[in-house]
Amino acid sequence: AIRKKPENNQNDHDTQHQIEKITNNIFFQTIKPMLSFRLSPHRVAGVIDPKSAIEAGLGDISQDPPPCPKLVLETKYDGERIVAHIDKENSKLALYTRNARDYTSMYGPAMQQHIFKAVNGTRAVLDGEMLSYDQITKKFVPFGNNRFVALQLDVNQHLCYMVFDILYYSNGNETFDLRNTSFESRRKLLEKVIKPIEKRVEVVQQRVIQPRD
Repeated sequence: AIRKKPENNQNDHDTQHQIEKITNNIFFQTIKPMLSFRLSPHRVAGVIDPKSAIEAGLGDISQDPPPCPKLVLETKYDGERIVAHIDKENSKLALYTRNARDYTSMYGPAMQQHIFKAVNGTRAVLDGEMLSYDQITKKFVPFGNNRFVALQLDVNQHLCYMVFDILYYSNGNETFDLRNTSFESRRKLLEKVIKPIEKRVEVVQQRVIQPRD
């Protein structure tokens, strides 16, 4: 983290310059996020419990990722990958797809107030999935309906942003460029930054498991 100093001196000026450099390098800049690597069920088993996978005859796991000391399981939602750039100080929001398309005008009108309310701090860059939720069925709407739901023509359906990562954060006194920070540390910060609003803005739940030797 880079912290601002209250004193009006050269160190304060240098610190402010560093903050501006970091902010200009990521804030409201299009980011193409990393995509997941798909594993078949038997290959997942090989990562979690390689000995049992071999004994069960689940195939050759020699090319699989090596067993990890700790694994994190998260639900993969069938929505649109959206990177959200949030600037509450200037009431500015930008929403970009994984291919850097600007969807702010499409989803911003329905989501800005909820995203601003859910974020503790002044600025952030979040990564997540934009989905549609039906209040009657109590389920997420099938993929492909976001644009219609964003028009807010059906009072029983609304958009929901499920957040699973944070890439940048500022609360006025501290600024964090988190792109080279461990996933575990980013997750801990994310849980502090987001105040969940049920079925509007939530943090994707996760489960940590320990693979067998």
